[in-house]
Parts: sequence; structure tokens; C-alpha cells
Amino acid sequence: NTFDIIEGSLAIIDGVSQTIEVDQFASILNVGNIKNEVTFIIKFGEDDVTSNYDISYDCGTLEIIKRPITIQADYATKIYDGTALTSTAVILFESPNEVVSGEVLKITTSGSIVDFGTVFNPITSHSIVKANGDDSTDNYDVTYNHEGVLEITKRPITIQADYATKIYDGTA
Repeated sequence: NTFDIIEGSLAIIDGVSQTIEVDQFASILNVGNIKNEVTFIIKFGEDDVTSNYDISYDCGTLEIIKRPITIQADYATKIYDGTALTSTAVILFESPNEVVSGEVLKITTSGSIVDFGTVFNPITSHSIVKANGDDSTDNYDVTYNHEGVLEITKRPITIQADYATKIYDGTA
């Protein structure tokens, strides 16, 4: 919080200026805006001389805008094992697309695959949570880039028939 005296001036007594101290100031933590209401104490030395002034306040505005982030479900792959492949891993694109330090981005996806092949893994929802557990999702402007992809590759196996040798006897 900063301020300027835009009209008038503080009195100077015996060559000493009076000082202004911030008594209360506005603050904002999440997306939105508020009036920057500030109150001051005017002092001469240790004495409060505020009552000698007719103070008019021209309050500005404090505003926090949404942090833009672009996300995508990450690519996941595995070799066929008969179980479903799902993934909620996420890719964040380019700075300043990080979530604020101490906050965690969580996604839900709808992709799942069991057999050989590929499927899309779209994000169906997201949330961002502060370290204290409070929801911070509304502080972000989240864009989904592309659907992630899940892939199951073929499991390699080699089958070998047994070797056998016998002397011809007319039977198999």
C-alpha cells in the first residue's frame, strides 16, 4: 500500500515536518476487488496531531485478477497386462502457468483402456487447493489444451515348440 498527499501539506513546526503513519489499510487475497480504504495517524514526534487536520480520502482500488493456466492430461503408456490403464497426471504449459507455491492442482479424467490400442483421456474436472485445504479454483482461469492419450502396447512373447528327434518307425 502506497499513498500520496495530492492536495495540501503537513505542517512544519520549528523546521521539523510532521509524519504520516498508516493506521489501517485494506488488503485482498483472492480474485476480486475492494476499495483501498486506508486510515492514517499524523504525528509530530510521538504526539498524535491527526485531529488538527481535515482529511479527505480518495481511495483507490485493489484488484486481483485470475491467474491463467493451461493444462492437459499427460500421456501414459504401459505393456498389456490385463488391467486398466488410467492416469490423472497433468501437464502445465509455460510460465506463468504454474499454480501458486503451496497450492495443488488436481484433475479428474475419463479415459481408461484395458486392451491393446489408444484412447483419449479428457479432463472432466479440476480443482486447486491451498495448503490449508481451502479451495482456490476460482483464483485461476483454466484452459484445457488437448486431451491426453492412454496407450497399451502389445505384450511381447516368444513361443517355441519343443525339439524332438527319433529314428523313423512309421509313427508320428
